[in-house]
Amino acid sequence: RSKFGNAVHTLYLHGRLKHATVNCMEPGAVSTGIFRLDRPMDWFLSRIGKIVMLNCEEGAITAIWLALSPDFQGVSGRMFADLRETRMNSLAYTVDFAAIMK
Repeated sequence: RSKFGNAVHTLYLHGRLKHATVNCMEPGAVSTGIFRLDRPMDWFLSRIGKIVMLNCEEGAITAIWLALSPDFQGVSGRMFADLRETRMNSLAYTVDFAAIMK
């Protein structure tokens, strides 16, 4: 749901902010320590997460790339993951975000 929400919000801002670049990105599964207070989940992720999840630096690469690369000047209303453009859920284009937020 959060990825869908980010896509809808990105499209809304893209439509409203004509002189700004607005994109969203998916960092992937990042081991952030968010479950450190949940001992069983923390134990599991500390062992398995290191194998299948990205560390925080790896999870930030796409965001840094989008923020610093001159290739994205004027590119707006898009979604990115793993250093490439990816498709948004087609339903994101049908949601009236402004109406929802009233």
